[in-house]
Amino acid sequence: MAAGAAVNWGLNMGGCLKRRSMAALSFVAFFWSSLLVATPAAKFKSQIKADWQSGYDLLQKAGTAYFTRKGDKDKLQIAYSVVRNEHAEKVIVLVPGFAESPYKYSELIYNLFDDGYSIATLSLRGMGLSSRYPKPSDMEKDLHLQTVHVRSASEYAADLQTFIESVVDVQFPTETKFIFAHSTGGFAAADYLARAKQSSIKAAVLNSPLFRLPISTFNYIVLGTGSLLFSSQWPPYPLRETFDAKAATFADNTDTNDQTRWGIYNKFLTDNTQLIQSPPSRNWIQAIQAATAEKEDRKS
Repeated sequence: MAAGAAVNWGLNMGGCLKRRSMAALSFVAFFWSSLLVATPAAKFKSQIKADWQSGYDLLQKAGTAYFTRKGDKDKLQIAYSVVRNEHAEKVIVLVPGFAESPYKYSELIYNLFDDGYSIATLSLRGMGLSSRYPKPSDMEKDLHLQTVHVRSASEYAADLQTFIESVVDVQFPTETKFIFAHSTGGFAAADYLARAKQSSIKAAVLNSPLFRLPISTFNYIVLGTGSLLFSSQWPPYPLRETFDAKAATFADNTDTNDQTRWGIYNKFLTDNTQLIQSPPSRNWIQAIQAATAEKEDRKS
């Protein structure tokens, strides 16, 4: 019986009950009402964890494959996974954001799979599960493993085009295809769609796409000064520290308001420290800055 029904039943029977019994019944109704209010929150947290684990298991079962784009002078291996739903007639091409791997989207991947979609996802070059750029000769420490770097911002779109044409279109020749892309992945997807003369993608969702870097005038001056002082464009941007998953706290995070989801992924990063990246190289910032400014000029 629902709590509201229990209260109504108690009120209707009030004339037949002594005051003491009525008080006891009211307490029981209040207790169950409180329990019903509290249960969804706990159940929701439990569901988040279960869905994330299910998505993680799907990615593990799918495995990770790699491709190298023709013409890539660095010959980076771009990692991708294909989660196939045998009953699906639609495919989501999922493009993660800055320094992310598909595992950050485990919960979403399971939800999409459960809703009847197949999912094809990749890690952007130099990020996530994809290989890193070679270590520069003038770099003393292995900073290239944690530093997000790119030679040209257009490489992201070129990799995505290769992925869609060589993997997604081949494995899903008749299915309807969509893109879901976040942050830097949103930039890559928008750039790809703008450049592609033909594409099998029917529609795209760009979630908080990186169309402009949130960088202050002061930081930009520091960036420019650093470019004059250093011959290499590789040194990490000095105003951003490397993320430490073990020392991280939910209160200090700027990514999410959901403590359950934050805790799950932070635990994942603690167990998979090779996926932790944080500072972009100076060249990454300048490349993205130039590419987004170019798009602003075209739009105006």
